[in-house]
Amino acid sequence: MSHLRSMLPLAALALIPVLPSTALARCSVTLRADGNTAAIQRAMDVSGKRTPVVCLKPGLYKGARLIATRSVILRRVGKGRAVFDAGGRGRVLTVMGTKANVTLEGLTLTNGSSEEGGAVAIIGGGKLRVVGGWITANQGTRKGGGVLVKQGRLELVRTRISGNRAGAGGAVYISDGGAAKISSTLISDNKNGNGNDAPIHVRPGGSLTLLSSTLAYNSGQGIYVQAA
Repeated sequence: MSHLRSMLPLAALALIPVLPSTALARCSVTLRADGNTAAIQRAMDVSGKRTPVVCLKPGLYKGARLIATRSVILRRVGKGRAVFDAGGRGRVLTVMGTKANVTLEGLTLTNGSSEEGGAVAIIGGGKLRVVGGWITANQGTRKGGGVLVKQGRLELVRTRISGNRAGAGGAVYISDGGAAKISSTLISDNKNGNGNDAPIHVRPGGSLTLLSSTLAYNSGQGIYVQAA
């Protein structure tokens, strides 16, 4: 097995303004941070043909350990940060199965802890799109401190992945046919248990598209690609 290691130049992060859109789907339900994240899970699980749009007011949503098995949009509404905090007791979000097509808009995911995928794991053909988000201070004891992509699809747009830790792939770990597209995103200050690894680790069969993004101040260098 050969190994290719590359370091991307540190370019300025492309700042693309978020423009208002009249095409935004209406909120199915609007929730406030009241310490009960079970309400978010119930809203995600509502049956029906329409994709639920769960709107979240700014605040701290404690104990968030969510599982998405169907399509859903989770959106921050109002000024300030809407923070999903797993309290170090599990993964913040699992996107699982081919029917799961999830979009996160303007949310922060933090304090997740899992063996693989500290904040997020995308498995079994699931899809996740994160727009204007922040994935920070999560831990994957083995792989993917921020996100693990395994037989699924990830898209990051105007997002920050910072301060995450893992044995390998401190920010993002892609394996087993997983694919990631990262654009206008800052990946910084992520750490690996193995100092020789990189913030983005791509296993054989995985694929990565990286556009207009910055990698800076991570342990390890740039992107680590394992080729068959």
